[in-house]
Amino acid sequence: MKVIVPNYDEKSDDELLRLTLESDSLTPEAGDALRIELKKRSLDSPTRLAKFLGTYRFSRDQGSKRFRVLDKKALDWGQVAWLWTKALAIIAVVLFVMDTVPSAAK
Repeated sequence: MKVIVPNYDEKSDDELLRLTLESDSLTPEAGDALRIELKKRSLDSPTRLAKFLGTYRFSRDQGSKRFRVLDKKALDWGQVAWLWTKALAIIAVVLFVMDTVPSAAK
C-alpha cells in the first residue's frame, strides 16, 4: 500500500501553524512531514508560535475527542494592554497594603 504524504511547502506559514492545532487528525506520515516543514521554516520555536497566538473558534463533533479550528480572530491589543494595566494595579495595591499594614509577627 502506497502512503501519500502531503506537500506542505506550498502552504503559507499561517496555514502550517493552523495545521499544528489539528495535528492529532493527521496521519503519522503527514504529521512527520508537517514537523519537518515547520522546522525547515523555523516555525517550531516557541517565540514564533507565540506570534501566532490569538483567539480561536473550535468545533467538535458529538462523541469525538478531536477538535477542528474554524477560524482565528485577531488579537485585540487594546484589550491585552487594559488587562495588563489592571493586573499591575492590583499587584501595586497588594504590595502597598502589605507594606502599610502592621505585621502580626513584629
